Amino acid sequence: MAEASRTAAGFRLAFLLLAGALLAQGQEMISSRTAGGRAWIERFERDLEAASSAPRLVCSVRPLRPVINFALRYQAGYEASLPVDQFPESATQLYTRFRVTSLATGARYYFRRTGTLPPGLRRRRDQAGLAGGFLVGEGDYRVEWLVSDTGGRVCRKSWDIRLRLKPAEREMAAPMRAGEVAPLALASWRRQPAVSRETHRVAVFLHVAPAHPRSVQLGPFDQALLVTTLVSLLEQTSLWPVSFHAISLHRQQELLRAPGFDEKVLRELRAAMDELELATIGIEQLRAADGAARLLASLASEQMAGAEPPEALIFIGPATREGAGDLRRLLGALPDPPPPVFYLRLNYFPSWFPFGDPIERLTRALGGKVFQVSNPRQFARALRQIEAALRR
Repeated sequence: MAEASRTAAGFRLAFLLLAGALLAQGQEMISSRTAGGRAWIERFERDLEAASSAPRLVCSVRPLRPVINFALRYQAGYEASLPVDQFPESATQLYTRFRVTSLATGARYYFRRTGTLPPGLRRRRDQAGLAGGFLVGEGDYRVEWLVSDTGGRVCRKSWDIRLRLKPAEREMAAPMRAGEVAPLALASWRRQPAVSRETHRVAVFLHVAPAHPRSVQLGPFDQALLVTTLVSLLEQTSLWPVSFHAISLHRQQELLRAPGFDEKVLRELRAAMDELELATIGIEQLRAADGAARLLASLASEQMAGAEPPEALIFIGPATREGAGDLRRLLGALPDPPPPVFYLRLNYFPSWFPFGDPIERLTRALGGKVFQVSNPRQFARALRQIEAALRR
């Protein structure tokens, strides 16, 4: 039970901030090049010095040690709580500001976030929660943190961060310079690799579904996980997507198709996620018990039967209960041998949901490899194994 609790806590902390990056009023990194940034930094430095004599705001802060996330970068951060009975019942603005200093280089990085405590009853035991974070390279850092309200009350906290990586951990993570701090934001398509002899042409299939198999809603948390893992797959490997497919087994349909992947396709993917309705299902889909299996077999067969079939088929997405059907029969005639098939099965709750799913059955029917991915380290190892298999 203790081990399960630690796993659940690690999962929550690893993705809390990624999900928060989707919110409209997100955390912002401030520099002297930001509009009004120099004046803001100077004011923050003055407020930091004056915090000890300012009216006190009650709060508690729990620093979050650096952990690798599905962007394969190390993120650190904090969780803070404030008793709500210290605020008036009217809407209250909360201003969070903090500075991260690299102790090796002396470089300073500044962040801010504004939130609103809505009006209403302030019960004594209720807590207002705040969270934030940032990416770090190896090194030692000092964090100076402030939260203040519209009445000028202040809570100040400070703590140190140390990140030391073993060689295997350093090889696993995406490169960041020692002492570097970067904002924690949703991954975007930053890398369009040059085609070379080392590049592997692949067809990529993203299964768009909630992280929890029993959920019927694709929320910001789920979207953050899917986008981050997809972009990491393409940024951190030599895989070149010659076709990209976003699919929904629950809806038994292909949501998006593109001859490759770039920033435009990423925007279209996010739009398709926003529009996806999972709480209901049409009568046609209810009648087609093997609809999910038929969709998978059709897409896989189409790719393998093309004039220039990809070197591999890559499936990535959460574990799901959807679908039935004889995939071997539905696949029909196949090339001999078929291209390798790999399934990055994002199974965040392996002990709760050990069942197989249609993508796993398809992968095994084609003699492919299923990677059970429950954390970023497993994800990084799977990427390396896929590349090694394609090189062979």
